[in-house]
Amino acid sequence: MLFDTNGVLPSSWLGTVIELRRDTTMMEIDIYKMKQQLEAHGQVVSASVQREFPNALKIEIKEEEPVMRMRVVGRDGKPELRIVSREGTIYQGVGYPQATLSQLPYLVPYRHPEGGFKPLLGIDKVAELLEVARRTQPKFYRTWQLVSLEHYSGDPELPGEVIEVRSPMVPRLIFGFNTSFEQQLDRLSVILKYVQSRGNPAIKRIDLSLPGSAAVQFVSGRISTF
Repeated sequence: MLFDTNGVLPSSWLGTVIELRRDTTMMEIDIYKMKQQLEAHGQVVSASVQREFPNALKIEIKEEEPVMRMRVVGRDGKPELRIVSREGTIYQGVGYPQATLSQLPYLVPYRHPEGGFKPLLGIDKVAELLEVARRTQPKFYRTWQLVSLEHYSGDPELPGEVIEVRSPMVPRLIFGFNTSFEQQLDRLSVILKYVQSRGNPAIKRIDLSLPGSAAVQFVSGRISTF
């Protein structure tokens, strides 16, 4: 069996998804059913299964791109880790190194009016924010511990939709959709440098979602605009 993936799934994973008897001939293999079985796994975006005569089976996997992680309640009532892809797919990650998982911020999902958090909508915009932050401010991005979508239903066109990020440096960091994430992060960089030059007073909240400005609330209660 020839196995290839653009992600992290190990070849041993195949044995947990498909089952082939040793005496199965090439023509007895239902490659269409096998493709469906592989694509039923949450981590798999698409699968290609081809016969390579005389005696090989070629399997190629395209995997989801992980952007966040979240805690869910398992069947036994205990918390379990799940991965969230940029498409909003929630799945049980297989093969990810701990170093990769530790770099993913946790997600607090939006709760729909009926009470559930599925489906996760608009995650591509959240992924865009994370990518821009990781590229432009890598040190600060590494402190991002949690992304809250409590006030983001997934539709950036709706008024009041914001993404909230929490980190030890800034407990509450609010991003909006009125300006690009690049502009908001540039303004954030200016604010943090200014605050540092003024003795680095403790910050409680920075709201970057305001059109053309940002509001900074300090632990002391003082509020400044930039």
